[in-house]
Amino acid sequence: MFNKSIIFSKDARLDFIAKLCLGILVSAVISPLIWQVSPTVNVLFGSLIVCLIPATFGWRVGGLAALTYVILGGIGLPVFAGHQGGIHYFIPVPDPEKKEFYDLTGFLYGYVMASFLVGYLAEKLESIQIVKTFGLFTLAHIIIVGLGFWHKAQIHGSKFELWSELKELLPSFGIKAGLFLIILQMIDRRVNYDTIHGKTDSE
Repeated sequence: MFNKSIIFSKDARLDFIAKLCLGILVSAVISPLIWQVSPTVNVLFGSLIVCLIPATFGWRVGGLAALTYVILGGIGLPVFAGHQGGIHYFIPVPDPEKKEFYDLTGFLYGYVMASFLVGYLAEKLESIQIVKTFGLFTLAHIIIVGLGFWHKAQIHGSKFELWSELKELLPSFGIKAGLFLIILQMIDRRVNYDTIHGKTDSE
């Protein structure tokens, strides 16, 4: 959406590397955070970040940043929600304390798929369009939650309660959707301000 407007270097390769590094850094720093809005509502920032990066810089940067983020968490860096990480997110282990993390594998796969799709579709938008931008965020979460729930259902079978799980996610989805729109609008205004005043990040 803003990939052509935000330029860190006149060299295309350096510009791409700078944006990719920024995307990975933001993912690694912000995604582990959990905002406890209430005793029953926890906002996990991972799905917000894997939508923001590709919406800002496109599918190449966003998709690779999300893929790298998931790999870093898989090899043990504490970049997943709650500053967790490890191979037990992808391979079931006998340790009862780590067993529950395998339930989240589908969501992580969804992160990667959603980031590529959001980035691809965002590149078709030249500026913020509230309805379409909200649609992007919603579509991304359908993919993330859909894969996450599908994976959980494969593990727990009939014990998996779809509606109960969905109700827990809806409040945090609304909060993250609002943050997604606000942050992109702030970026849009900044980009437009620099354009109007003849200033660019490459100068």
